[in-house]
Amino acid sequence: GGRLDFGVGKGYRAYEFSGFCVPQEEATERFDEAMEVIRKAWNSGGKRFSYDGKWFSYDNIVVEPSPIQRPHPPFWLGAGSAESIRRAARDGYNLLLDQIAPTDVIIDRVKVFREECKAVGRAYDPAMVGVTRGLQIIRRESERKAAIRMRREVLKNIGDLARGPNAERYHQIKDDADAFEVDNAPLLGTTDEIIAQLKRLEAGGVENVLFA
Repeated sequence: GGRLDFGVGKGYRAYEFSGFCVPQEEATERFDEAMEVIRKAWNSGGKRFSYDGKWFSYDNIVVEPSPIQRPHPPFWLGAGSAESIRRAARDGYNLLLDQIAPTDVIIDRVKVFREECKAVGRAYDPAMVGVTRGLQIIRRESERKAAIRMRREVLKNIGDLARGPNAERYHQIKDDADAFEVDNAPLLGTTDEIIAQLKRLEAGGVENVLFA
């Protein structure tokens, strides 16, 4: 019934590329061409098409089933750098932001996306931006230390995904997790504290929150 959303990202960790024997410097070209093929397939309305590119070539093929949403299902792009965020706005993607960046950084990134949409004449809707936040509700103060320990364990596993200001501190958490101060990125605390954090995000233009 048109419920599909399509999320993509080109990747940036070296081992992702080495595992597929793909030089990382080819990532952007390969990604752009792959998206051209996907757009062409979904925009063809179930009719046959051909494509001849640098990385992909197809002759007289059909991709089925044809999507109900037109011209295609919403495309979501995971992005963090200012340039990749502007690119998402220019190329018609909705924007996915990570659960590691602190609130101020998230608000700045939403602003960059909104301003670039305006610059290219694209109507902006807050629903076009999804922000992931870790959610840990504590019901009594004695639970806070355990929640913080759990958050540190999460960051030990995903900290190398961090990009942007002060990202190095997340990359180094594996070396000394206990020395790491948890910032305001996660929705961690009492219900009142979490509501206050959500209201701050809302004031910065965030209305679409994905809980992890």
